[in-house]
Amino acid sequence: MDMDAPKWKTLNSPFVSPCSGAAQLHDLLCANGEHSDIVLRKTKLFHSDLLKLDKQISPKQYAQLCFNATLSSGCAELAIKLGRQVLPSALGPWASGLIHAPDLGRALDFLISTTYRWSPLIDIQRRIENGKAHYLVYDAYGLLDDPLLKQFVMLSTFEAVRQSCEWLAGKNVCAHWQYTFEGSREKLQWEAFSSLGELALFNQPYSAFSISEMLLATPLNQSCSSIYHATQKKVLHEKSNSTGIVEIVRVKVNDSIQNIPSMEDIARSMSISTATLKRNLKQHNTSYQSIVDDCRAKTTYFLLNNKQMSEKEVAQHLNFYDVSNLRRAMKKWLVLG
Repeated sequence: MDMDAPKWKTLNSPFVSPCSGAAQLHDLLCANGEHSDIVLRKTKLFHSDLLKLDKQISPKQYAQLCFNATLSSGCAELAIKLGRQVLPSALGPWASGLIHAPDLGRALDFLISTTYRWSPLIDIQRRIENGKAHYLVYDAYGLLDDPLLKQFVMLSTFEAVRQSCEWLAGKNVCAHWQYTFEGSREKLQWEAFSSLGELALFNQPYSAFSISEMLLATPLNQSCSSIYHATQKKVLHEKSNSTGIVEIVRVKVNDSIQNIPSMEDIARSMSISTATLKRNLKQHNTSYQSIVDDCRAKTTYFLLNNKQMSEKEVAQHLNFYDVSNLRRAMKKWLVLG
């Protein structure tokens, strides 16, 4: 059954357009005084590659370019500028889906479904609790181990979302959004505060942006449901061929977080062997157990912080044997994090 071509993208799959941020980041770095050869070191790319709109690069190449950007002075400002430039051009023929979304909630849904085009190193999942919509951001390919690189990508992603929503619905719609970042790097904090506002929190157990659920119904000026739905349908078809294996496994684990399936069950659902799944995850610098731990950790902290559940309630919800077992797991997650 492993003879079939995989139905997912890997960190080395060339499917990312230079318009997804690579071309913009290259030019921003060069405008900042960096030489093109230095900007592109270890990416196996040439400047001429970024001038071809039909050229496709891999997530690994794009991650290396972003890492190179973190070594430059003013990398936080670069992340903000990148976020302001990437949308809607990175969406290519699907930009009309964002422009004509009926309301803010469906505009955000569209952005979530198209991250492979405009922020290809991450994937986003929405959760609604206590009147707030939380958009949790995950590492899609296991390429964001470096804390500064992760925060660079998160900051540019948050800025791209904020800028797009302000453009669609006006500045007031983003006035009270909250942004949380895993870890803390002083090089990025000041720019985050100046752009995102005082509701940017660091040293958090997960990365996310959160808004009032009521805002999701905010109507947009260029609303056209027919264009939105037609475009969204095509995007979902394209996305089904552009999803990474880490994201596929993570979604399956999160969807069954109270009764987590075995690695064998997930491999079977993907029509591959357990050995193939294990090998593919290893190539992405992760493992099935690491993904399970990450999902359980983020869900635990999310429930504690946003649903105000007690440790006993969380332990019961996630089928831990008892509270002490949950606490031991939380200590383990802190060490791993």
